[in-house]
Amino acid sequence: MVALVSDDPSRPWHKALADHERALTRERIADALRTANADAALASGEYLPLVPGSAVPRIVSEWPKAFLDHRLFGRPYRGLEAAAQQQALGRIVGYLNHAAWLASSPVGATREELVRARLSLQLLPDELAADGSSD
Repeated sequence: MVALVSDDPSRPWHKALADHERALTRERIADALRTANADAALASGEYLPLVPGSAVPRIVSEWPKAFLDHRLFGRPYRGLEAAAQQQALGRIVGYLNHAAWLASSPVGATREELVRARLSLQLLPDELAADGSSD
């Protein structure tokens, strides 16, 4: 995922993460990367695997060109008309939202909500690009 944002590794940090998610990610950087210098992780993009799951759909939604078009997800994006772009992006972000919701250990979830999330988790791997790398 880090390679996908190499053009501007700090963009998701500044444009997609909420303040509380940045604080949590800074804690995770200190713990997982064993450094108090979060700036280096931000500049390199190493922080991306450490962001809360709730931020992932917003990161992809905010910067679809970094993740679609057979980069991480196989769906086309560039070259599509605006409505088709929104449809392609919406499908991926919907699956990611379900995965993030499920990862949050929802209390009081109905059976139907859990089934819907489970189906999204089953469908999401089919959306991945064949080799998971950029063209």
